[in-house]
Amino acid sequence: MTSPRRIAISRRLAHGMVVDGPATAGDLAVWLASIGAVATSYPRRDGVSPIDLFAMSESDYAVMLPRDLLPLTGRDRLALLHPTMDRLKDTQIKLLSLGKRSFPALLDYEAMEVVAQAEGGSGTPGTCAVKWLGRPPVRTNETAGMRMPGWILAEAHVDNDEGLDRYGKTLPPSVLLDLDVLAGFRSKYALMLYVRAQAWLSGWVKLPSGWSRRFVSPGRVELRVPVPDASMLLGIEGLKRKDDIERLAFKPSLKELRDAGINVAIDWIRLPGYERVYSHLSVTVAHSNRAETAAPAPKRPRKVKLSPRVARAA
Repeated sequence: MTSPRRIAISRRLAHGMVVDGPATAGDLAVWLASIGAVATSYPRRDGVSPIDLFAMSESDYAVMLPRDLLPLTGRDRLALLHPTMDRLKDTQIKLLSLGKRSFPALLDYEAMEVVAQAEGGSGTPGTCAVKWLGRPPVRTNETAGMRMPGWILAEAHVDNDEGLDRYGKTLPPSVLLDLDVLAGFRSKYALMLYVRAQAWLSGWVKLPSGWSRRFVSPGRVELRVPVPDASMLLGIEGLKRKDDIERLAFKPSLKELRDAGINVAIDWIRLPGYERVYSHLSVTVAHSNRAETAAPAPKRPRKVKLSPRVARAA
């Protein structure tokens, strides 16, 4: 990871992934933290870039400690982390840059032991020999491996953002995500819009056919997509109707995004000559003046110990 509470992933993944499945906001925060642990790693193999190395492998893994993942879910017991892993296994990640190919978000979650460290290694995938224990971790400080498809890790690697864009300009740095902010989201739509906004505001991204983007002002950008592509813009598969997109995705997300430092405004573009037929969805995102802090967690109900009533003596 870039720092204990900040990760880096490529704009290619931040802009181009679409989630389809039961994963919650906390589940996706755990998944992104694991992706970020690999996105800045450099497996050793002469003459092969990390992107090609991950793409050629069927799968690879992120080395994580459960105690680092639990705060992202809002839970404090290791047993409550297992349902997160089960939901991630049942969730598909669609990659727009690969022709909408789908891959499981997570293949396996298993305890492991580092047997030997390769010379010059740093604990990243491909630099250490490990022993898989064939079970989930049973302690919060026990090392665990989160195995994910190689193509997802290849798309996430920060080397995707190096080089020149189509205008010949040097690409800006990769997308940085604050784990404290990710942990504060309760809506998965808000989390995905936050990740999307960081990619859109950071620099050039390759847009699917029919999409357009323009910079309104510094720190403010507008994207316009055909209505059938609205769910792809959100990064969450499933919502098709305009009313559902507004009620389930945008309205619950706006306050959480403001608390995270992002303002979002939407506008439905009508088809000329029709009053209730919409052709495009316009989404404008901008950095707000608020500091980038995590959305406040909901207050937990206070536990009250009740005592049985005893009749007073007359």
